[in-house]
Amino acid sequence: MAGRFLTVILFCGALLTEAAGQQNVKCGFSAAVRHARERRNDVAREERPVLQTSRLTASGHFRIHFDTSTVNTPAVLDAAGLPVPGSDHSTYIDTLSWILDSVYRAEIGAYGFVAPAPDGGRGGGNEYDIYVVALPSGLFGQTVPEDAFPLPGGGSNGRYPSFIMVDNDFGAGYRTKGIAALKVTCAHEFQHAVQVSHSGLWGNDLFFYELSAEAFEPMVFPDVKDYLFDVRTYFSAFTPVPLFTNAYPGYERAIFGLYLMKRHSPALMRDVWDRIASKRPVPALFDALEGLSTSIEPVYADFAEWLFYTGARADTGRYFHDAAIFPELNFKDVVAGPAVRTVTGGGEAFTTHFTNVFHGFDSTQFFVSSVSASDALNETGRTFSYQLEYATSPAASLEQLRPDLFAAFSPVPASELAHWKYRVQTSGGPYIRLAGDCFPNPYDPAKSELYFTVSEAAEEGAELTVFSTSMDRVYAGPVRTGLFSGRPFGVWDGRDSKGNRVGSGIYFYIINGAGTVRTGKFAVVR
Repeated sequence: MAGRFLTVILFCGALLTEAAGQQNVKCGFSAAVRHARERRNDVAREERPVLQTSRLTASGHFRIHFDTSTVNTPAVLDAAGLPVPGSDHSTYIDTLSWILDSVYRAEIGAYGFVAPAPDGGRGGGNEYDIYVVALPSGLFGQTVPEDAFPLPGGGSNGRYPSFIMVDNDFGAGYRTKGIAALKVTCAHEFQHAVQVSHSGLWGNDLFFYELSAEAFEPMVFPDVKDYLFDVRTYFSAFTPVPLFTNAYPGYERAIFGLYLMKRHSPALMRDVWDRIASKRPVPALFDALEGLSTSIEPVYADFAEWLFYTGARADTGRYFHDAAIFPELNFKDVVAGPAVRTVTGGGEAFTTHFTNVFHGFDSTQFFVSSVSASDALNETGRTFSYQLEYATSPAASLEQLRPDLFAAFSPVPASELAHWKYRVQTSGGPYIRLAGDCFPNPYDPAKSELYFTVSEAAEEGAELTVFSTSMDRVYAGPVRTGLFSGRPFGVWDGRDSKGNRVGSGIYFYIINGAGTVRTGKFAVVR
């Protein structure tokens, strides 16, 4: 609480002063990491708070430190920030104990993360230490890596034990108050403890630590919606926030973590963090996706589409669980006429640009995503440009999308087409080019899956056989059903019967489903 700030800075002054001075910062983890890096050569180290007593949780995994008669004494407040009648500090500690053990069961037991390493008994035992203190107003909690005690096995991304501080009442100044705030704080901060102990610290990628930690809040406690505050931030500033930038805290991109876990599974995030132990978060994510026979380019393009299905357009079964209470996208609105008009735009790698074209009494939405993986990996900061032409009458080079809408997308320069993904949503549903029986064609197995547009491919029990031009059988097996722009298609991952990606060349396929045999061909270009 604001009136207790001086008490806090006695034991963690510089660290909490920095965290409190940042706007929209609910977690002090990033400030703690930056502070540790700045004072790495100093003799003095941040000390743990010294509080009056401690108690173990029922599981024995945590030791909770707290005061019973000082300004740090815990209090239980309701959602309005008012004291709960009949409660005292022991009520808070009992509740915190249950919450912490619930977090452990979820993040370690259910989701399979590695528990934080022991700290050598610095908190009174090898349990993980939680300190209940009066934090600056609005600061929910803080995970403090103890870089004076590095764990074995770390490289440039040192691995460390840590301790957590949580606020003692979550009252005035908190956007979510009371026990609800305590729940998501524990889920969030314990995820940081897992990160720094098992995967280590990559100081230039702290956004991904916050992205992941906040994404696990609703995974552990789906009844608490604090993350929606940051979802709104992301929607209101979507275009200028590249997915992989450290220029913003990362909370606002927790929605991408939630997308990954629903589109695939929570095991994907655990796999990413296992890989972060040996490489930075962005290449670790790319590698984890490749392990699922996909890549960041189509995954990000799908993410942009998921953002469309929010608010009144929500489909909570297929897309985000809380999509109905998400904001709706803000489109750039333009009006089509008989003459060709042009919209231009651009941004860094992994930004998406949304345009809504009105034509007659209808409208069509365009999702244009820049997806240069190499620029994201190399942190070039390069800006990509494009133009979108549209008209209500036919024109050279424009494709007919609706009876009264013709449009064409082109990158600037045209040679950078590979760095873009372009999708169209009409009032009749997603628009998909059906010039052939499969797409994309030519096809690169390293960048996407191959979708078969013939209806038989999406039938349950359909069988796919792929042959080379010499008629050698490359693959034979069931057709997997997948979604593209919300519609079901037969899907193949581009791997042969031995699990290897097929090489460049022309291939023929046979699909046997619904009592019908379909044939076709496609090109693989790697």
